[in-house]
Amino acid sequence: MAVAAQRLPADFSDSGAVHSLASDWRSERPTASVACATDPIEVAHAKTQAPRVREGASQTEDAEECGAVRLARDYYVESAELNAFLARSTPELEEALHRNLGTTAFDNHDVSWEDERDVATCLHSLRHRAALPPNTPASVLESCTAVSWNATGSVVAAAYGPLDRNDWESSESVLCTWSVMRRQLDPSRADHTLQLPCCLVSLAFTASSPTSSPAGGFNGDAPLAGGASLAFSPVDPSTFVSGFEAGQLLKCGLHANEARSSESVQAPRGGPEGGGLRWAPEAATLLTRVGRSHFERLKERVEREAQMARAKEVTPTLVLAAQPPAEQLYGSPASLLYQPHSGPVYGVAFSPFHRHVFLSVSTDASARLFSLLSPQPLLVTEPSAAPLYSCSWSPARPSVFAVGGADGQLHVYDLRRSRGKPELALKVTGDGSAVYAVAFNPAEPSLIATADGQGIVKIWRLSRALSSMAPREQEAAQTVM
Repeated sequence: MAVAAQRLPADFSDSGAVHSLASDWRSERPTASVACATDPIEVAHAKTQAPRVREGASQTEDAEECGAVRLARDYYVESAELNAFLARSTPELEEALHRNLGTTAFDNHDVSWEDERDVATCLHSLRHRAALPPNTPASVLESCTAVSWNATGSVVAAAYGPLDRNDWESSESVLCTWSVMRRQLDPSRADHTLQLPCCLVSLAFTASSPTSSPAGGFNGDAPLAGGASLAFSPVDPSTFVSGFEAGQLLKCGLHANEARSSESVQAPRGGPEGGGLRWAPEAATLLTRVGRSHFERLKERVEREAQMARAKEVTPTLVLAAQPPAEQLYGSPASLLYQPHSGPVYGVAFSPFHRHVFLSVSTDASARLFSLLSPQPLLVTEPSAAPLYSCSWSPARPSVFAVGGADGQLHVYDLRRSRGKPELALKVTGDGSAVYAVAFNPAEPSLIATADGQGIVKIWRLSRALSSMAPREQEAAQTVM
């Protein structure tokens, strides 16, 4: 039988006895004392003193006592190094210059030869103050209604008339001309004056004769041409644009209805052997503007009417007795209606550089660029809130035109720099009178004439930047117009 191991009972109580155990680790720790020191620092003392200063004075000799000093030798010194450098670099320089002739790097760079672009100088203020023709009232010179240059640019003509009266359309007016290039120019006395029975609203010199000046009056009378808002195309003299009081713009043509001579109307149908009635010249004239698609049928209808009346000759009475449609017999010269202004159109001008582009201004304060081929405007801009009365294109810059307003301001645009803001805003009148007419000089593009409500014609000189064409400007203007 196994004997069970005895287990002592656990006792976790503190005992009062203290036991010490002796350590067998090192009983002593070795120590050593070592002393060290750096080498002595050498110290040196030195004194410094500012260097000595010497003062001196010199004086140049008088100019008359000093002879001329030669800056260059009178003889040439041959330099082998210089000759070698020139011989080595000249071919490369010539090659670079020839290569730069065809570069387009500076095509859009505009060299400004003047400090400011918005500069204009008034050269002359013209107003006829001398005696007028007999029985001419002095009030006709109160307002200048039109202005124009002759073909050579040496003579400016101005039309006068009172516009502040209710009967101004039937009032008398005066046409004055000045030769502004003469040294003996008298601004207060016109070279020539012409009394007219009606108020002039348009004026233009003919291109072929520098001394012929047609003028248009309010009553419809015109020696050669008339119309307050009328402009002929510089490319096609038979095409013109007319503006109206209601704001309409119409493209018209002198031969819009395929006009034919009266002799062709008098020719018998079917040739000389075809017989037919004889036509009176007056009756044949009525059919000269009938369209080609309606001419033969209308002529046959009139001749049948004459045969029924047993007439031996076709007269104007027989033509009207056939009752031809009025739109066929009297065809309208208008061929296209453009987007109208909201006010009367008082100025129309064709561009001298673009055959289809023209400018119109109206009392709705807007200036619009149109193409003859499209009824919608290419550009609409408003220089101010004042109505506009006149416009003119620069003969030298395809992107420059000027408009005159009722607030006495002349606005000059440069579309190459800005399409919505005028490049120059010029105050023409001091009292705010309207600028009724503006015209560029055809021979000297820097000159521009204005006619205002004070009865004064002013000649202005624009800056070179507004009167000299920039490189490739005409090609760049094609993108705008």
